[in-house]
Amino acid sequence: MTARDRMRIGTALLAAAAAWGVAPAQEPFPPRRAEIRAQTRGLLAARLKADVGLTDAQITEVLPRIESTEDARRQSRRERARLLSGLRRDINAGASDTALQASLDALDRNEREEDRAAREGLARIDATLSVPQRVRLRFLLARLRGDFSRQIEMLRESRRGAR
Repeated sequence: MTARDRMRIGTALLAAAAAWGVAPAQEPFPPRRAEIRAQTRGLLAARLKADVGLTDAQITEVLPRIESTEDARRQSRRERARLLSGLRRDINAGASDTALQASLDALDRNEREEDRAAREGLARIDATLSVPQRVRLRFLLARLRGDFSRQIEMLRESRRGAR
């Protein structure tokens, strides 16, 4: 396993842990969320430098924008999950068409807002990058999101198995 692979796995584990407020399995006590966020930030900065080719000055500008965009995305996803849960509960309870339509409208608004916020966030990030850096950043973010999703699923499965 290369150092890059270890960094990629570590980033994914820490980010998944930060996103769900849990500690990596090898930690005896859950570290505070701020510590996890700081470690994740450092690993992401290293990935931005190594994989995307950003300078330290660019990382200083881009990293807070990425964090802000990802925080907004996570919040929107939480809201989407809440809306879907309510919609499921309402349909199972036999809610009126009017109530169901109102819930669907709220879900549609949430999805439109998430798309708008993502576009605006990427525009803010792109403002300081060259075109090749933008492309490499998109690949990095897609890869990290996939890594995070897999790590979160592994954490969920390990929790299910521990019960």
